[in-house]
Amino acid sequence: MPSKPSVKPLKFMSRDGIDYEFPVYEDYVPAAIYLRISQDRTGDGDGVTRQLEDCVKYADLHRLTVIEVIEENDTSAYVAPHREDGVKPRKPKRPGFERLKAIATSGEIHAVVAWATDRLWRSVRDLDQLINIVETTPHGFTIHAVHGGIIGLGDANGQTVARILGAVAQGEVNIKAKRQARAHEQAFDRGKFPGGRVPFGYRLGEKPGELVLHEDRAEVLRDIADGIINDGWTITRATRFIREELPKRCGKMKPVALRGILTGPTVAGKRYYLPVAQKRSDPEAKGTWGPAGWEPVFDEVTWQLLRKALATTPRGRPTRPSLLGGLLLCAYCGSAMSYSTRTYKCTVTSGCGRISVSTPTVEAVVTDFITTLLTAQETQEFLKRMLNIGDGPPGTDDINIDAELEKIARKRRELTEAYDDEVLTMAELRHSLDRLKAKEQALLTKREENVEAALEWERSAMAFQAYEDLLDATDDDAIKKKNMIFRALLDGIVVSPREKNSCKFDTERLNFRLAGTSPYIPLNDREDISDDGVDWWTEDPGDLASHPSPRELVQAGVVKEPVPRRKNRKAARLINGAVEGNKNGATAKTAS
Repeated sequence: MPSKPSVKPLKFMSRDGIDYEFPVYEDYVPAAIYLRISQDRTGDGDGVTRQLEDCVKYADLHRLTVIEVIEENDTSAYVAPHREDGVKPRKPKRPGFERLKAIATSGEIHAVVAWATDRLWRSVRDLDQLINIVETTPHGFTIHAVHGGIIGLGDANGQTVARILGAVAQGEVNIKAKRQARAHEQAFDRGKFPGGRVPFGYRLGEKPGELVLHEDRAEVLRDIADGIINDGWTITRATRFIREELPKRCGKMKPVALRGILTGPTVAGKRYYLPVAQKRSDPEAKGTWGPAGWEPVFDEVTWQLLRKALATTPRGRPTRPSLLGGLLLCAYCGSAMSYSTRTYKCTVTSGCGRISVSTPTVEAVVTDFITTLLTAQETQEFLKRMLNIGDGPPGTDDINIDAELEKIARKRRELTEAYDDEVLTMAELRHSLDRLKAKEQALLTKREENVEAALEWERSAMAFQAYEDLLDATDDDAIKKKNMIFRALLDGIVVSPREKNSCKFDTERLNFRLAGTSPYIPLNDREDISDDGVDWWTEDPGDLASHPSPRELVQAGVVKEPVPRRKNRKAARLINGAVEGNKNGATAKTAS
């Protein structure tokens, strides 16, 4: 028996506000009180409080010095059986039980007081862990159950008794589970409420298993459904609305909880039943739908529209379209820069994360540039040639194609008749039909190309027709249309790093890649860069033949020509693609 140490008595306050001071006895036996209840429906902890009162009386009666009280409220010790597919069940989280094993292993306690043995273990696995501690540590410990007596796990008889009690507790759990499952099945067949937390929008009726509408809350749900279906609310917007309407009841409601309420069967006057045992044996098992005995919040049509709207509406905050989305490119890695209301930046997840630029500033500069392009008289012809915009859509020969297809169909019929008249052999017929099929496929491909060319022409021509009307508009639809116009005119806008110790925005950081120019090569992928830092890209000779040089914009005075900076590769700019094949930068300097 360990001697009485010079320790202070343990002070502990229960959930109901009672202060306990555990004495230190002369015949010192350090002990821990372990409290656990599987389910606390009310949340007030009355169950563990009752266990604490009985365990304190037991410890005083047996002169056990309590040095720690471990409490696990609303914590289950049940471990589901193994599924038929071989997947192991998830072990319940019991931090209090883990703490108990730790202090028992370290020798801090020699006894454990619990209200009953099933508070400590309900499975053979948990019991084996306690037995292993007793057998592997020199001091061991003893189980003291208020309703069960003293059980020593250090000998065979004690272990046998403990295993029998564990088997009895497990059997009780299994019988209770079957009884509850049968009650749920009966409630489902009768359309009654099986019990538990009352669903949102309802309250308990006078009869058992009866639910009646909570009119105020049901009306709020109907308003939310109308906003989601007709006004395009997101679930976040709907959550904010319900918090404002019902601050006491829903002040802390989460979007995922509201989504479950709106899409669940309860608000539609339905019930969904899937036995737990069937779900464990077959994770892909489907349950059964049935009518419920309570009044629905939504009719069937509204509920189905609501579920469809929530399935297609993006989660989180409503996404705002960006004016330059997909156009700004990082000069280092070439990746598209992400958008926020404050900055466009190259992120680490998709790029190098080395460049950012102010959103209001860069959008204003780009808007001015595009406005100049679309309004300057000197650049109209240049842009029309570059974008293949003429007086109408690209020339198509759909009429000729239809005539050729008709000839092929007529020829195919003639060949078939010739084969029936035994004029052609089967080999000759197949050879002729194959040739006709190849010609027909070529004509169909040509028709698809014509359609795509016409669509591209319409997309590009829209830039000249609609931009003036959209210039001052700031709504989401206008931003989307302006972004489409920018994409018709530009292949991208390369953003270069800013100068050191520079606070003001330098417009020369932007390199406008006009439509039809060669693809941009990021700095990280370039090998041959001239010392003056100007010749960072070249166009393919074929592109130059079909599209005029970007220098035409420079000569028209619309776009400024960059000034090369020697001894600084990072600072060199390809502003607006205005330099062609300039190896030494002299021409650019002279023009500027």
